[in-house]
Amino acid sequence: MCECISHNAPDWSGGTQPEAILPMPKWLNPQKESRSVCVDACLKEVILALWETGIGTLGSCCGHNKERPDIVLVFGTDPQRVREILQRFPKRDWKLLQWNLTEV
Repeated sequence: MCECISHNAPDWSGGTQPEAILPMPKWLNPQKESRSVCVDACLKEVILALWETGIGTLGSCCGHNKERPDIVLVFGTDPQRVREILQRFPKRDWKLLQWNLTEV
């Protein structure tokens, strides 16, 4: 069971564990010298593992025991590579998402 407090909907989660604040890797955000991001505490190690292997993320949510956990990947990321990394962590039914900008 997840015990994370939802940053976007604190009344929704009922958790007790505050989000983790992680320094964003410079390669993921080269325009800014320093930037931190909040992630659900139970996803901290997962996000760090993805970043350590050069996989960029643009957002995530653990689902707070109500939905599947999701990770938004940088466009062009190989989802199979991400699934291989996710196998190192307790089995969860992950939802992988990816932004795709299209000129209209």
